[in-house]
Amino acid sequence: MKILSMKRLFFIAILFLIAACSSDDSDSSNNNSNGNLTRMEVHLPTIETNYNLDFEYDSFGRIKTIYSQTNSSFGESNNSENFTYNSEGQIWKISKSNFNIEYAFSNGLIESSFSSPSMYTGLYFYNDLEQLERQEIYDENGDLDYEINYLYDGEGNIMERQFIGSSSYVHTYEYDDNNNPFFRIFQNQEIGKIYYEVTPNNILSKTRSQNTSSTVYTYEYDYNSSSFPMSNTEHQDGSLVGRTNYFY
Repeated sequence: MKILSMKRLFFIAILFLIAACSSDDSDSSNNNSNGNLTRMEVHLPTIETNYNLDFEYDSFGRIKTIYSQTNSSFGESNNSENFTYNSEGQIWKISKSNFNIEYAFSNGLIESSFSSPSMYTGLYFYNDLEQLERQEIYDENGDLDYEINYLYDGEGNIMERQFIGSSSYVHTYEYDDNNNPFFRIFQNQEIGKIYYEVTPNNILSKTRSQNTSSTVYTYEYDYNSSSFPMSNTEHQDGSLVGRTNYFY
């Protein structure tokens, strides 16, 4: 999978591991005054890898930069994801050390994207509720590389995600009734639909179906008094594969 989809799917995977570092007893010491997510700590024991994400906001309270640090048996790496806003207050550009994505808007919705240096383009299509219904990603030669189709539940959560490409599969989801902290960050940003696939609620289970096989991921949360998750664990077919902590 090429640059655009790999970077995108890394952050989508991190969203599924959202958590915090302690229980309700220490809410006050782990939360800042505006309730924004400030740090996430993700531990993946099966591959002996730790991810740390730090979130920086501008003077308007909008996300400005997400800093990432990876520690594994291969060593340590650091990166940052920077957001640029247009005159309408919408994120129109995402910049990292090794790639950029720029988005074009029409009638308040993102209609296309262009990434460099991969030279990939994206087209985006919506339903009557202005929910992202399909995205198509084309390579540098103008050939369709992959597409993703979406179905939603009544709360606006992604119920089914169908990836069609060189390796096709389907994800189906179940959710809790509590607040997703990434939705708080991106709920007024069109980029949240496309780049992060942010949903209002937190995922309880994800089933990946490919050909005749399927894999089930389940997530267990501890919540704070504001109904945001304070910690979670991830299991793959019953085996522990991830623990996540995050701070507000």
